[in-house]
Amino acid sequence: MKIYIVEAAEKVNWVMPVDEADEITELLMSFDATSKEENWPRLEFFIFNPKVEVRNFYTIGNSGALVFDKMAYDKCRTFFEMAGEILPIYLEDGTELYLLNVMDCVNALDEKRTKFDLYNDGSRGRILEYAFHKNRYTESTIFKIPHTMCIFTITDERGEEDQFYHFYQNSGLTGLKFELVYDDSK
Repeated sequence: MKIYIVEAAEKVNWVMPVDEADEITELLMSFDATSKEENWPRLEFFIFNPKVEVRNFYTIGNSGALVFDKMAYDKCRTFFEMAGEILPIYLEDGTELYLLNVMDCVNALDEKRTKFDLYNDGSRGRILEYAFHKNRYTESTIFKIPHTMCIFTITDERGEEDQFYHFYQNSGLTGLKFELVYDDSK
């Protein structure tokens, strides 16, 4: 079993909200594995760095969400629907993009074996080295844990076609990177 953090690659387009109101900024930084669909507004964005090569995935910063185009939506829809909810966003020119709000949040972190940065008072800070339980996952291979906003994907004994990591590697899509954070074969 291997677990990766999934995030936008370097040099991808940033999408930024046209409306810089505090409530919009707060909404976009609160992807905490809870549903946003019921109160999701029509949000308009602009490309912050239009000279960067267009890819299938975009970034809105460290929000805990993935932003992607229609091609990625069409190819990855089953993976994304199993992981959470797909919310529409729009560019200024009317182009529709999509945002994945991952709601599959599992208590899979093995806290006894995970190494944390410790503060002077002994309390835990950021995770330095991840350790995961082997059998605490759902059907989705994309998930979050309660300890961080990061999006993870797992590879295990399932067929490669049923695993997001392998599917993405063979899909021709661009704009994501996968950081290996746990490998139980080591």
